[in-house]
Amino acid sequence: MKKVLILIIIFFNLSYSFSSEWKLSKTRTYKANNLYGYIDGGAELFLELGFKQLTVHYYSNGKSELVMDLYEMESPESALAIYLQKCGRETPIKGINARNSGDKYQIICYKGNYLIVINNSSGNNDYLQDMIFLTNSFIREKKLSDVKVNILNLLPEKNLKKESIVIFRGPYSLSPIYTFGEGDVFQLKGQIFGVSGDYQVNKKNYTLLVIKYPSSFLAYQVFNSLQGKFDKTKRILQKEKSKIIFKDHLNKYAVIELDKEIIRIKINLNNI
Repeated sequence: MKKVLILIIIFFNLSYSFSSEWKLSKTRTYKANNLYGYIDGGAELFLELGFKQLTVHYYSNGKSELVMDLYEMESPESALAIYLQKCGRETPIKGINARNSGDKYQIICYKGNYLIVINNSSGNNDYLQDMIFLTNSFIREKKLSDVKVNILNLLPEKNLKKESIVIFRGPYSLSPIYTFGEGDVFQLKGQIFGVSGDYQVNKKNYTLLVIKYPSSFLAYQVFNSLQGKFDKTKRILQKEKSKIIFKDHLNKYAVIELDKEIIRIKINLNNI
């Protein structure tokens, strides 16, 4: 009797999770060359961070619709990078088997090398369980699992505000953090990842950016090309063999240091 009761509870939960009234009405696929047709003005960010393919599922229920965007990215680093750029202040929803943020209007999450976004334009709270079910079903179907993203280890944990972490791979993903100059100043070329985070020490805040290059020689070349690439709002105060100090238009200081294959940048400093 106990086993029967457990099976009934499981069946009830599964039945409640996704209504049979939802029907898959259409599916569309986008490659890199036509992503602009779906994302107006935002495709550059996805392409820079490592976009491979987007599949969009449209589920209809009478006049209501759920739209499920499945972004396949090049790697877990790429998927996490776009998630961190898009999730805003995280408000996790219970029951989703992935790092996520959302509400009754939209759920965004990442797992493995996928970014999953489900939009519910009606905002009907009754559909939230259906959105959760769709997300978990895709994760199970693809057998996605959590993968450690080692680039995060470049940021020291002490005093780090974890909600501030951003992964970048070029000027589009770097621009929300800081503008150093026009173009790809650090020569990331959409191939080399960097990571940034905000820190608070003695009630003083600053932002740290860390880029690890494939070789110390490349890092050296990039470092020595920086001075000529800063925009006119940056006033160089000091240039050494492995350090550059400048002051920006907000009278904040920045320190850029070369350490073998790593370039570290501290910005928004009140003093040095």
